[in-house]
Amino acid sequence: MFGLVIPGRPQTDLLQDPQNSYRWGVEVNTPASIGEFLVFLKTPMQIPNAGVGVYFSFPPFADYEFLGALDDSKPSDLFSTGWSLRPEVESCPAVRVCAMVEPAAELLEKLKTNPPKDVKLQYARCTALNLFRFIESFSQVSK
Repeated sequence: MFGLVIPGRPQTDLLQDPQNSYRWGVEVNTPASIGEFLVFLKTPMQIPNAGVGVYFSFPPFADYEFLGALDDSKPSDLFSTGWSLRPEVESCPAVRVCAMVEPAAELLEKLKTNPPKDVKLQYARCTALNLFRFIESFSQVSK
């Protein structure tokens, strides 16, 4: 029902979770090397007032972080991960990417309260802070 494309890797299908018929997922190795990925509907959902939430989770795969949403009017989206900004990801062997069918009202609320992060803005802030610290290291303290 859902596909996953990671640049430089073969297309992968998300597999239905045997414990939850509304969730599909796949584990992806070496998440530190993934800057973005695409999730898409392989066929139209045709479920009224529903959409698909896209999430990810790091081991032990207990907590899922919301990335965005898909529906029949938006059957695919490119998600920036920001994982390279998270030090704990460097040693992480895998990440689980999930798609969950949810009521549209819940997804709209999640998009309002937890909008997708602007990863490029986060990169710019980190770069600016590193540059500031580098320049600051040359400052002379005089007595």
